[in-house]
Amino acid sequence: MPLSTTDILLKHVCPGLGVGIAFVLFSSPLKAVLEVNRKKSLGELNVLPFIAMAANCFSWIIYGYVGLDWYIYFGNIPGLMFGMFYVLTCYKFSKEQVRLLLPFVVGSVWFDAGALGFGNIPGLMFGMFNVLTCYKFSKEQAQDTLRNILLGAVMLFFVVGLVSQAAKLDTPGLKTLWGSTCVAILAIYYAAPLTSLAKMVASSIP
Repeated sequence: MPLSTTDILLKHVCPGLGVGIAFVLFSSPLKAVLEVNRKKSLGELNVLPFIAMAANCFSWIIYGYVGLDWYIYFGNIPGLMFGMFYVLTCYKFSKEQVRLLLPFVVGSVWFDAGALGFGNIPGLMFGMFNVLTCYKFSKEQAQDTLRNILLGAVMLFFVVGLVSQAAKLDTPGLKTLWGSTCVAILAIYYAAPLTSLAKMVASSIP
């Protein structure tokens, strides 16, 4: 049965416009944040809205995925990426790192609880705490690399969600797709410490 004009307007046109407006909203601080990165000084820029942006978009992504509302899901992916970029770029120039750290970690844990299950909450909490704590003491090149890796992880989840939607996977198919993604990331998690071992071996060779 074809959709009526009202259905098309309410179910596709308006949500599509919402996605576009949201993108403009999320990208609006980009110029100011790039200026912070150029000057290497936070100045008077308030970074707390960026933390709220990332946590808010993360929660709506989960809601959109669970509710199969792809306008909400894909509309908030850019907000999460922009939010993380803003937070991590400003974080390294902030003198109040703890003030930045706690809301981001708590917000991420709170909004992720329903999707990941409580068994993964400690890992997420400690992981974010460890990353952001080490991040502020890293060299700028390492900070930029870490930021890009985190943004790449968000993009990976975006692609996996896109594939699941395009393929119209059923529940077993979704479990296989996301399970395979989790196993691949888990392999990287276990292999990551080997980079330090490789450096030690390389430095010991005369």
